[in-house]
Amino acid sequence: MTDTTKTSNPKGHGRIGLATAAAAAAFFAAVTGASFAQVSGPAAPAPPYVVVQGEHPETQEPRQTLTVLCPATHRAFGVGYVALLPGSVAPDGAQEWRDTMLDSVRTMPDSAGTGFLVEGYSAEAERTGVSWRLVVRVVCVQVGS
Repeated sequence: MTDTTKTSNPKGHGRIGLATAAAAAAFFAAVTGASFAQVSGPAAPAPPYVVVQGEHPETQEPRQTLTVLCPATHRAFGVGYVALLPGSVAPDGAQEWRDTMLDSVRTMPDSAGTGFLVEGYSAEAERTGVSWRLVVRVVCVQVGS
């Protein structure tokens, strides 16, 4: 998958991609001073965050809505999203996907802070009638023991 944070749409609005979720996790580690590298010895403890991914089923509807929730004892810290449209077919026959811009996006954390609702609109999907899917990743930070 390509890094979707390096381009912007024709209207000049910035585009946030799945790389945002990874950046939020890296920011969390930098701010808290957490280090998860292991040099030797027993296995390192799990980091105090997880990245949860949700995917909307493939559909031709130009507007898709998806809610992704964190596991118990975690709170939502950040969100990233991307629209995937069918690309070429791989030599083994598997469908490849290409990321594209969302022309309109709304993101809202839920009232408990345990997840995000993302609503995306793809004009390209509407114009071409092609099926697409919304993919959302949420960085979830552990808050309890």
